[in-house]
Amino acid sequence: MCHSFLFLGSGVAVNSIYANDTFCITGSSDGFLRVWPLDFRHVYLEAEHDGPVTAVQMSDNGLKILACTATVIQLPQRLFKHTKSGHAA
Repeated sequence: MCHSFLFLGSGVAVNSIYANDTFCITGSSDGFLRVWPLDFRHVYLEAEHDGPVTAVQMSDNGLKILACTATVIQLPQRLFKHTKSGHAA
């Protein structure tokens, strides 16, 4: 389960956060995945998505980032709406 909270006083709701020894990755309601150095002085990388980023994860070797956005599946109708494909940053 993801919880939203205000991040660094910016007023942007952060849905997911991941950190390792080098970077912190955030997924936000504004549709951005952001990669920060651990001191949060600047954004190292920013990737915009079509909708809110609901989950983020980094590979063990630190070379790939997974960003998840909403996909709605309606089982009785066997329909789904895919709002964004994943990609490696």
